[in-house]
Amino acid sequence: GRIVCENLLAGGFAGELHLVNPKRNTVLGRKAFRSLRSIDRPIDLALVCAPAETVPAILTECRGRVRAAAILTGAPASEPEVYLRWRRQLVKRARSAGVRVLGPASFGIMRPTIGLNATFGAVDALPGRLALISQSGAVASALLDFARAAGIGFSTVAALGAAADVDVGELLEFALADAETD
Repeated sequence: GRIVCENLLAGGFAGELHLVNPKRNTVLGRKAFRSLRSIDRPIDLALVCAPAETVPAILTECRGRVRAAAILTGAPASEPEVYLRWRRQLVKRARSAGVRVLGPASFGIMRPTIGLNATFGAVDALPGRLALISQSGAVASALLDFARAAGIGFSTVAALGAAADVDVGELLEFALADAETD
């Protein structure tokens, strides 16, 4: 979560950022809210970097206040049937809350033209007209590293992770309709 927060702050995003941490009053010198309920306005995108067992409750808390969530949290370390139950619970809670979800285990999202780097990556994307859509955060990270050295920029970078809700087809449709993407 700290890396994601540092990337958000370093990216120059001009929109509102609301940091949530139930155990701290501040995070990296900025006010931290105890919960999503403490934020008195609608939220376009929630970035979830919390312990796996807390993610379903966070999605429930999104109801009526959050449009979309990127879950960077990975699956709980457990047997496959426990993972599948957890994943089904995420989808059920997100649908019940009316929230679209990227992930879980997503690398995150970048939109360089607005200074949004909502990833845990080490390399920021240059602005450009290409969209980078990947299932794998490792592949996205490697491509960002190569692209920066080659001077290649991106309109959007999104890595799906486990793709429990939003899938590659939806991201391709977004890229096709996006005025910033060629």
